[in-house]
Amino acid sequence: MRKQKDMAPSLWRQAYRRLLHNKLTVVSLLFLCFMFLLCFIGPSFSPYITDRTDISNANQHPGFHHWLGTDQYGRDVLTRLMLAGQISLTVGLASMVMSLVIGSLLGALAGFYRGAADIVIMRLADMLMSIPGLPLLLILAAVLSEWKVPSEYRLYLIMMMLSLIGWPSLARLVRG
Repeated sequence: MRKQKDMAPSLWRQAYRRLLHNKLTVVSLLFLCFMFLLCFIGPSFSPYITDRTDISNANQHPGFHHWLGTDQYGRDVLTRLMLAGQISLTVGLASMVMSLVIGSLLGALAGFYRGAADIVIMRLADMLMSIPGLPLLLILAAVLSEWKVPSEYRLYLIMMMLSLIGWPSLARLVRG
């Protein structure tokens, strides 16, 4: 039996070392972690209530109490920015996870069963890939506004639409 010292490092360890040697990747990863912590933990430390208007503090310049100033209604801009970041990160992560699940599942089914299942799944993927995503999202936003869909439901519909647009490329990769 070979000793631990004689064995080559695992693929995960090699990938981790390559990741640490790329300085731009490490800085980007640290920035992403900072943004995640700022958006999800930061608002709990903010002393400002986000939905209350305070006209006496309207349009203040950045200072000690309001680091990014206040808006025209007297609300703290930094707190509102952190809350908006929560929404953006949630939509991005949820749609990515749903795309990953749908794409890997359908790609694996197409690759394993071949035949009719492969043809149907891949033609559906081709059809979805031929539709440009941004105009589709703009049309969805206009339709949801016209139908007066409440904003808390719009978020879920946007996540579903982004995941439906994103799964075909991953399904083709998994199938291959």
